[in-house]
Amino acid sequence: RGSGGRGFMSGAGETELQLQRRRIQERRLSLLAQIEDVRRTRAIQRSSRKRHGGSFGQDLVTVAVVGYTNAGKSTLVSALSGAGLYS
Repeated sequence: RGSGGRGFMSGAGETELQLQRRRIQERRLSLLAQIEDVRRTRAIQRSSRKRHGGSFGQDLVTVAVVGYTNAGKSTLVSALSGAGLYS
């Protein structure tokens, strides 16, 4: 138990269970705040992508190029995009 008060004012203080509950609640509130920050950031990014629509005013498209090692994936993407891509 932690002692409560100062000097001649002494009380029972927090029990271990109360201390654990308080710490859990503080951690929970901290995590909820972090989740809200991520939600807010992602919403801003989503609206920005929707508003700008990519670098040429087009909708953004996600493409995955998969294949074995040394199959020429980077070469294919470079040839199609006209950019030098190394990975």
